[in-house]
Amino acid sequence: MADSFREKLRDSVLNFFASTCKDTTQLVSEEMDHRISITKQWKIKFHLAICEFCRHYKEQMETLRNLAGYLNKEGSKIGNENQLKSSAKERMKKLLDDKEK
Repeated sequence: MADSFREKLRDSVLNFFASTCKDTTQLVSEEMDHRISITKQWKIKFHLAICEFCRHYKEQMETLRNLAGYLNKEGSKIGNENQLKSSAKERMKKLLDDKEK
């Protein structure tokens, strides 16, 4: 009888925390955007413990988020170098205007 109870308890816990890769990737993204419940955090931890693919997905998402943050900080330096000069904008505008005539 004790074994039956343990099996039922184990199955209940597994069913509660079990989630698909699709569910887990959505939870990982959600977790990066805002605070999530402790239940969702445990679902992620449980799934990541058994799924190598989702662990890689989470690592990649963290890397992308860090890179985006870095580029956001450095964006003003990068963006100014890649903008067209006003003289080039004026030449392009003149060519477009002349083409329409």
